Amino acid sequence: MDKEYYLDILKTELVQSATKFGFIDPSNRNKLNFKLYQDNDPKHKSYLCRSWALYNCAKVIDTPAYSPDLNPIENLWAHLKNRVARRSPKSKEQLKAFIQEEWENIPNEYDVKKLISSMKRRLQAVLDAKGFHTKY
Repeated sequence: MDKEYYLDILKTELVQSATKFGFIDPSNRNKLNFKLYQDNDPKHKSYLCRSWALYNCAKVIDTPAYSPDLNPIENLWAHLKNRVARRSPKSKEQLKAFIQEEWENIPNEYDVKKLISSMKRRLQAVLDAKGFHTKY
């Protein structure tokens, strides 16, 4: 993935996802009124993506270099990994099939909004720990 591909994802998926999780009013999608968290990946920090975010997001959270991974999607990946591991795939094909099945079986009510809303606590924990290990 490069910066152009990442920008395309931001443009096409960010509003849709934020609306789905209740972070923006579907009737007013002009300005994203939530804080966007990105890590220090070079494509996230590219001039192209930072410029887009400047004009389209109310706030982008700056991430210090070498900060702990605070991305709440990691919780969802761990959930998926555990579900697939319980099924003990025996081949690459089985692994792919199990991943697809378990992804599709993640309940809609899996509390993604709760994970995202935990960001304030996660960031405060990093500040309190002065950048060292946290429970997240």
